[in-house]
Amino acid sequence: MSLKKKVIASCALLFIGLTSFLPAVNADVQTDAIQQIEAWRGNVEDVGFNYIFDGGDLHQTVARPKWDSTSAYEKTIQHAQNYRVSGWIAGANSYVGPQSNQSGGHYYDLAYNRSIYMVNFVREHGYSMAALNGSANPGQSNYVVGYWSPDSV
Repeated sequence: MSLKKKVIASCALLFIGLTSFLPAVNADVQTDAIQQIEAWRGNVEDVGFNYIFDGGDLHQTVARPKWDSTSAYEKTIQHAQNYRVSGWIAGANSYVGPQSNQSGGHYYDLAYNRSIYMVNFVREHGYSMAALNGSANPGQSNYVVGYWSPDSV
């Protein structure tokens, strides 16, 4: 038998041996791979929000898990367009607990028909959840409707 045939036969036997071993670990490997992909992907599911401002008040979404340090994403689909609404990201460690401004000075105009990637420092400052905050100018009624997600990738 030539050397080439011996190498091919050895590789075939090795492959058969490995494939018979793989099903025993396959479920764990798949679970780990899925969890790593989800963690890498971030919490990117868009959820709706509807803010109605009577002038100068503050609105906050319920906090949602933030899985990475990417920007948050926001898209406004309806807006009164009369007055500005400022938006920023806050950090929290529970769904309805206290929130802390994590915008790092980055405030955004939640304008009609525009997508925004909102810089924030939620994960960097030790928070595990993020919330979208919005505020209208004092004395100016307004409304904003849109979608947002804590992560953008």
